[in-house]
Amino acid sequence: LIHQPDTVRVVGQTRSRDEVRVVSELTGLRVARLEAEAGDYVRAGQTLAVLDGRSLDIESEQSRSELERTRGEYERARTLVASQLVSREFFKQKQSAYEVAQAQYDNARLGVQRTRVIAPAAGRIYRRNASIGDLTDGTAALFEIAKDGVVELDVDVPEAVVARLRLGMRANVEIAGRAAPLVGEIRLIVPNVDSATRASSVRLRLNDGGDLPVGVFGEAKIDIAEVE
Repeated sequence: LIHQPDTVRVVGQTRSRDEVRVVSELTGLRVARLEAEAGDYVRAGQTLAVLDGRSLDIESEQSRSELERTRGEYERARTLVASQLVSREFFKQKQSAYEVAQAQYDNARLGVQRTRVIAPAAGRIYRRNASIGDLTDGTAALFEIAKDGVVELDVDVPEAVVARLRLGMRANVEIAGRAAPLVGEIRLIVPNVDSATRASSVRLRLNDGGDLPVGVFGEAKIDIAEVE
């Protein structure tokens, strides 16, 4: 008997297992300073960019002044209503004005804090889209991060073959520009066949692939079984 390996060769590109898009929560502010670059490994909460928040600083200071004024009026009214020198309705008005001013001040302070664009999760920045002077719009990603630096290979497998694949199947992976092949295994089989290519996307977990960039071409040889 002659044993021959039953394999399938597929190609694809590297991509982050979990992609993190860093978007500013503020709109219409200019990027004043960049504190991270593509290729940097960042921790969760690290500042990546700083926006020009001078207008927000002014609003915060104005809100603080209004808060102090309404707090003084509220505290005086509380003393007077206890002595029945002012009506309960007058006290409620001052209390309401103070609570509104407190909420406005808290919101203004939050806006100032959001001028520092931070990383939502740890990982490696694989794309920096922001430039100094850009205006934020609340939707465009300023940075794109591979969460925890985990990169895997995304390959297209013909529909005639994908039904034979199983999670955990081993693969020999050759990455463009890398001399030694990597060992991989099937982590995910997307349950969807593309109508144009008649193929399904399959994700391969890569051993020792933490330093790989995103978007690199790769070829995988997946061992399905042995036939006699």
